[in-house]
Amino acid sequence: MMNIKRCVMGLAIAAVLSLGARASHAQTNYWPNGQPYACTYLLQNGSTGVALVTISLGSGSYSRSGTVTNLYPNGSATVKPIIITFDLTTGDGFGYKQTQDNITCELDTFEYGRHLVFSMCSNGNRQDCRQW
Repeated sequence: MMNIKRCVMGLAIAAVLSLGARASHAQTNYWPNGQPYACTYLLQNGSTGVALVTISLGSGSYSRSGTVTNLYPNGSATVKPIIITFDLTTGDGFGYKQTQDNITCELDTFEYGRHLVFSMCSNGNRQDCRQW
């Protein structure tokens, strides 16, 4: 009976440690990588669309600058300068600024940086991006 209690207690401790490890992993922020993302967007006027988006960033601890390239289904493309800054205030997520048009957004990353969500954008748009 004592061995069963020890076994159950050991399993319970292992489960708690495992959940703690998963929870801390879920809160880890990953910088966007240089690989293309398939993005869907919702514009402030209610229209939707898709684009292939590539974010290229330089190095840096808390702030990185680079470019965002949007390739649209009709073949048109835009390349604009950006700055992405880790949110030191909350310790969660990033601030995104496209400096050519002065558009700012909150940027959250998931799945080791393979899933990006741009929200609370100053132009009213929202974008959800995933790598395949």
